[in-house]
Amino acid sequence: MRLAYLITFFGATISVLTLNSCTGDGACDAGTELVTHMVNIPAGDGLKPFNYPFSNETVVYYYYSPGGSKVQFFSGYNRINVCTKKHLKIEYTVVPSDSIQPLPMKIFGEAYWSAFTDDLILVDGTITPGPHYYKGDLEIGLKQAFGDGPGDIDFYLNVEFDSQGSFSADSLYFKNHISLMTIEFKVDDYL
Repeated sequence: MRLAYLITFFGATISVLTLNSCTGDGACDAGTELVTHMVNIPAGDGLKPFNYPFSNETVVYYYYSPGGSKVQFFSGYNRINVCTKKHLKIEYTVVPSDSIQPLPMKIFGEAYWSAFTDDLILVDGTITPGPHYYKGDLEIGLKQAFGDGPGDIDFYLNVEFDSQGSFSADSLYFKNHISLMTIEFKVDDYL
C-alpha cells in the first residue's frame, strides 16, 4: 500500500482541545475537537525509521525509496471513532527556515481512510526561505467508506528530496531547511 511509502516530519507537540458538543443524533454525540499535530524540527537526533503502525507522538520518521535515491521525512496522526455525518477538513502547514535551499523539495499532505487516499502538494521545487509558509486544505467525506460510522483516518505531512548520499547529510539538510510542520483538523467524535 502506498501508505508505507508516503509520509513526513518531526517531534514537538500535540494539543487536543474540546470545543463544543455535537448536536448530531445517534452515536455522533461525543463532542467536537480541534486537533493540532505540531512538529518542530528536533535539535538532536530525534528522527526514527518509519515503522507501521506509527504513534500519534510528535515524532519525525524517515523513509528511503527503493534504491535510496529519494528520502522522505514525515509525521503522521491517526484518528479513530470519527463521526461520518460531516466532511472532515484538514489543514497542512509547513514553515521553511530562513536558510537558502539549493535542493528542490516536494512537500505534501496525505490522508488515508479505508481503501481511499487523497493528497495535496503544497510545493514541488525550490522553496523560498522563511518567514513565509506553505499551506493547503483537504476536505474528506468518510461516509462513502464507513456509512454511518464510525470512521478512522490517517494523516501524513511529508518532505521529500533527493538523497545526499548518507542519512547524516539528509537529516542535516532537512533540519536546516524546515522549521515547523502542522496538521490540523476539527472532528466530531463517536461515543
